[in-house]
Amino acid sequence: MTREEEIEKVATHYAELVEWEYNIPTSIKRIVKSAYRMGTKWSDEHPNLENIWHDASEEPRYNEIMLGMDSDGVSLYKWCGQEDSWDSFCGITELIRWAYINDLLPKGGEK
Repeated sequence: MTREEEIEKVATHYAELVEWEYNIPTSIKRIVKSAYRMGTKWSDEHPNLENIWHDASEEPRYNEIMLGMDSDGVSLYKWCGQEDSWDSFCGITELIRWAYINDLLPKGGEK
């Protein structure tokens, strides 16, 4: 499987998980897939630049949407402090690392 095929497979899987979890409309599903593809492409093209991925030990800002890598693959999360603590949240979700969705999207209105 080529890198492009891997990216498309994961992007599709991720968008389906988001659709299932949040019951989102198809237009948002396309945005989620696109964000994943663009983020992966950017990461591949800039391996030595600042890494946008954060270890699960680092607590994100409240009410920020993030893409999380967990034991099941990738999921969309929003940390709102619902659990007792960030550590508890990571234990329940089995989160490994995460990135803010806004960091995965192109800057300056690029398409």
